[in-house]
Amino acid sequence: MMNSILYRVRLVGLLLLAVGGSYGTSQAQEDYRMFEAKTPQLDPAYAKGVSGHIAGEPRPGLLVMAGGCNFPDRPARKGGAKRYYSEIYFGQYAGEVLRACETKASEVDIWWILVGHLPHPTAYAAFQRYDDKLIVVGGQSAVGDLSDAYMIQQSDSLGVEIIPLPSLPEPRSGMASVLLENVLYLIGGRVNGKLSNTVLSLDLKRPQKEWREEMPYPHSPFLKLVAMRNQDESDPSDVPYLGLMGSFTGVDEPDQRVQADVTYMTYTPQTKQWQTYKIAPDDPIAAHGFGGGYVSEYSNSFSGGVRADLFVTALQREKDLKAAKAKGNRRLVKRLQAEQRAYLSHDPAWYGFCSDWYSFDRSRGRGEAKSEFHFDGRADAVYLDRYSCAMSGMLIGGETMPGVRTPSIVIFTTACNPREFYVTIDPNYQQGDSGSPK
Repeated sequence: MMNSILYRVRLVGLLLLAVGGSYGTSQAQEDYRMFEAKTPQLDPAYAKGVSGHIAGEPRPGLLVMAGGCNFPDRPARKGGAKRYYSEIYFGQYAGEVLRACETKASEVDIWWILVGHLPHPTAYAAFQRYDDKLIVVGGQSAVGDLSDAYMIQQSDSLGVEIIPLPSLPEPRSGMASVLLENVLYLIGGRVNGKLSNTVLSLDLKRPQKEWREEMPYPHSPFLKLVAMRNQDESDPSDVPYLGLMGSFTGVDEPDQRVQADVTYMTYTPQTKQWQTYKIAPDDPIAAHGFGGGYVSEYSNSFSGGVRADLFVTALQREKDLKAAKAKGNRRLVKRLQAEQRAYLSHDPAWYGFCSDWYSFDRSRGRGEAKSEFHFDGRADAVYLDRYSCAMSGMLIGGETMPGVRTPSIVIFTTACNPREFYVTIDPNYQQGDSGSPK
């Protein structure tokens, strides 16, 4: 039944072009339409929006959303308690997008159903799509960091199956992740509660070989790296590599100040070599830390995340507050807490979360702005690249300002057209082991 719903989508025209390898569709014009939708509203607390969640599209038109965290009872600025979630939801969106195209609506009603639970309430885990599954590794819960690794897969009965993978050697959260062919890479994050520059890999074709240590990245540990897969498609001899953007350092070191050292790095697993590119102060990306940001592998670009200068001040304040509490300096604690409340009380626009897209040109050693569609700035959201013809880009949940989550989903699509058209499943479509069409 779910498969029949999943592919019962009407689109435009009879000219068939391969979009993401999964569907054939005609595209008379490339103008984008934007639609608003909401994350699952079945639970009143979750309905307020979460960040640090897991989301993906394991099959065209089928969304999976799970976990995440928020402050449902009392705002963070008033000392509210963070809540973590374990729910796993499935949502159908493709047919609703095309219905909105036809009716010229601005909102899409995603049909969400609760299908199961994660092994633990989880936020800030690493996750990647792999074939028709979502890989989930590590993460953070109310009791600390996690070492679990598993895959989420739809079962035959509209339910979900959790397929175990080898556990991490140590609990880890907040790491970046990249899937290169059949190998999953975890970069940085917190290991046993402390930021680390270590890198792990797992061969998904041979998971029994367990996690393997790669070369650590050549920099002091960053808070909240963002990473993507890169390869020069125009050069057949070019091998795939990892591209990483980091910024905030000195967070855990007691004798160092927090600073925004915006740095782009690449790692080539084939040669096990790192290359580092220091971002100049006049570079277009220097003001953006991309901490808590997201990437588009489709266009090799970064977006989202916090503004570097403001977040450095906030991180240093948290560090000073922790030290003042340890020393019993009540006057300093009171002052820093008042500053923290003031910092959390501005309008969202004041925080300057990045809403533009940037790429990094290795030949020039500089970042450059990309002319992409624009979302409102968010942090710790999930961005999904185009996978079906009903969606060209999707931003799910996240923070609109520190401590404040949103249930908003923004969908960009080029599928709308005044003429009536139909989607077909390409009979030559085959999904590779890496989760990429081939």
